[in-house]
Amino acid sequence: MQSHGAPDWRLWVGDGGDDTAGGTGYAAVGQIGAQVDSAKARLGGNIDAPDAVGDDDGNDDDWSVDVSEEAVRQRTMDLGTGVTSLTQTDDLERTVEERLVIFQNYVKARLGEAKFPAKDVIGEADRLECKDKGVMVVVELLLSKADDVFVAIKKYQGLFQRFTLENEKCQKYMIGALEVLIDQNPDLLGKAARLFKDLYDKDILDEEIILAWGAKASKKYVTKELATQIRDKCKPFLEWLAEAEEEESDEDESMVFAANPEAVIAAEAAKKAEEEAAANPPKEDENEDPESEDLDDDDIENM
Repeated sequence: MQSHGAPDWRLWVGDGGDDTAGGTGYAAVGQIGAQVDSAKARLGGNIDAPDAVGDDDGNDDDWSVDVSEEAVRQRTMDLGTGVTSLTQTDDLERTVEERLVIFQNYVKARLGEAKFPAKDVIGEADRLECKDKGVMVVVELLLSKADDVFVAIKKYQGLFQRFTLENEKCQKYMIGALEVLIDQNPDLLGKAARLFKDLYDKDILDEEIILAWGAKASKKYVTKELATQIRDKCKPFLEWLAEAEEEESDEDESMVFAANPEAVIAAEAAKKAEEEAAANPPKEDENEDPESEDLDDDDIENM
């Protein structure tokens, strides 16, 4: 089994490939300087300079500033709504892969909190307009490092539901992330059927999406060989799911019958009669002249 290592969102998105996708971030001095100038203008030019950073002996040559995207984001928020608004507008002008990197860093920064802020994470995905593909980030960060992936799914069930509810594209991206998760954790291959059934039972993945995925192996996220192996492991669940869908269809028909039984019986009788007529067409009399016709009284008088 070939391992792909840590997920590369640039490859998953399918665009770009620039190694600086997340490097420019909020640390671009010129960009932040322009935002600060704009904020000063909005606030009447009254923004005090920060206190000098130095040692107790007065040596201030050794100092540093945290220029990570999250740190700069917090500083811009502290400057006021003017800079924050500019930052948000700037984010939406970035490429999808760049926004995914921002979202990834945001989720990482919130993982250490006592209670994981699921609502805030969804809000950030919506703000960055990367909710569909953002689910891949969430799967990688919340499930790949989990001691027990099934415990983690239960813990973050509500979060996953908020991503995938009535969102077919998001569900498809999530399945792609699950394939990568299995690739990175080979022990999960034997548990693939249980994994997909668990996500189905928890209303995270819909049966139509799962069945469509299971119908054909794809090499979009993992090798074609591994994609086939995953589907083979899921075959018992896929067959069960298909049967359950058929039974549900039968139940729907039963509900129609209960509502209007006379109409259903009449329709079935008409259909049966048509089928019998098609199977048993009337036979022609071999001795009958096809051109002969019965004579009426007028014909007899004229003979």
